[in-house]
Amino acid sequence: GVALINGVDTVVSFTVINPPTAQVAVRPTVKASGGLPVAEQGMSDAVLGGLGTWTKAVIAESDIAPSNTNTITFTLVPSVSLSAGQTVTIAGLRGSLTTDNSQLVLSGASAGKFSVGGTTSAA
Repeated sequence: GVALINGVDTVVSFTVINPPTAQVAVRPTVKASGGLPVAEQGMSDAVLGGLGTWTKAVIAESDIAPSNTNTITFTLVPSVSLSAGQTVTIAGLRGSLTTDNSQLVLSGASAGKFSVGGTTSAA
């Protein structure tokens, strides 16, 4: 085979047939062995999924000081367009002093695209 050169893109393509039903995409890994090994590493994107992914899912906060008001901001970019009426769930945000309630007030440029459903919990 031909050597892969440091700093030079090596591009290889092949064709497969996708599965018959949607599935969660898989993220392949790559490594090199023999000679000078290269550690296994996840590829940059997932493939073979009929399900969309998040091309961007970023969270930021406005203030980290104890007991201060803190605005949590999410920036979301799906790999497929989502229809009105679909549910987007953000989970695992725990530890604030905000009381449990069912109506957080949403703000920001895209707030009108969302509504708060179910019960929010600070626990």
